This record gives sequence, C-alpha cells and structure tokens, in this order.
Amino acid sequence: MEVFNFIPEKNHTAITIGIFDGVHVGHQKLIKRIVELAKKNGIESGVITFSPYPDEVLKEATGTVLTLDKERKNLMEGLGIDFMVVLKFSKELANLQAEDFARMLKRLNPMIIVLGTDFSFGKNRTGSVKTLREIFKDSLIEVISLVDAGGRVVKSSTIRNIISKGRMEEAALMLGRHYSVTGKI
Repeated sequence: MEVFNFIPEKNHTAITIGIFDGVHVGHQKLIKRIVELAKKNGIESGVITFSPYPDEVLKEATGTVLTLDKERKNLMEGLGIDFMVVLKFSKELANLQAEDFARMLKRLNPMIIVLGTDFSFGKNRTGSVKTLREIFKDSLIEVISLVDAGGRVVKSSTIRNIISKGRMEEAALMLGRHYSVTGKI
C-alpha cells in the first residue's frame, strides 16, 4: 500500500504525526518544536495527518471535528511547517500493522520525529514511540509531554466536551485562540 505522493526536496525531514484536530496548544508545541529542529538542522519540517477524521470512518460519527481540513492546514502553515502530508483515512489504513505504517514513513527520510507522550498508531493502536525507535535507529525521536491548561490536560476530546457545555473561554485557553465555526448560513 503506497499512500505517500510527497517526496521531500531536501535529504532529510523533521516530522510529527497525528490527527491534530483543533491544532490546540499541545499540537502547537509539537509543531513549533519540529519547525525549530528542522531550521537548526537545515531540513524540512512536516506534519503527517489524516482525513477524514478517523471516528468518521471507524465509528461513523459525524460533526465531531473541531477544525475543517482547510482550517487545520492554515493553522499549521501559520506555525511555519514546510509541508503537510494528508493521508486518506480508510478502514484499509486503519488495519495496517504499526510496523508497516512506520516503514512507509521511511520514504520521508525523517532525521527527527517529535511526538506526544500519548502517541500510538497502527492497527488497534499497537505502535508506539518504542516501535518507531526500533525502526528509525538513526533518527532522533523526541517525546514532548502533554500540555496543561487551566489545570487540565489539553486534548481534542476534552475541548469538544468543554465546547458542548458552552465553556468557550476554557476552550479558548486550550486552543490558544477563540473557537470558531466555518460554514454557510
């Protein structure tokens, strides 16, 4: 299964991987770190993400995303990334073994991979930072701790819950901006 149609212009990359729904302050910390490390090492910084939102495919849930794809792209570009690879999330991709997905990442030639402490990937979320360290022995793999805002760990699911209760100032603290909705009226 070949899902990457992107080839980096430079020999190496600094990447992070995730859904990044909301591009909240925790996501921003990861992205700023890969941009910083990429610049320091003269390589490209990139984000590997997915669309549609996995719950839309696996649980047939709709209306659960905090940011639309275009908004997410604009927010990430605003943080200075050089590229963004959006993988089409499907049941086939969800069933890919963690090791197989990690090997696919080799095409991006990551010198640096930055992840959150709660990162997991692959079928049944069996892949972990340890899996990536085994496959990318020559790469720097850095783990960033989860971010706390207002006494709570920042997670997209928490933000969705807070918004559903109308606590918009608390959501803004976790998002690093005011929450907004885009659409036709």
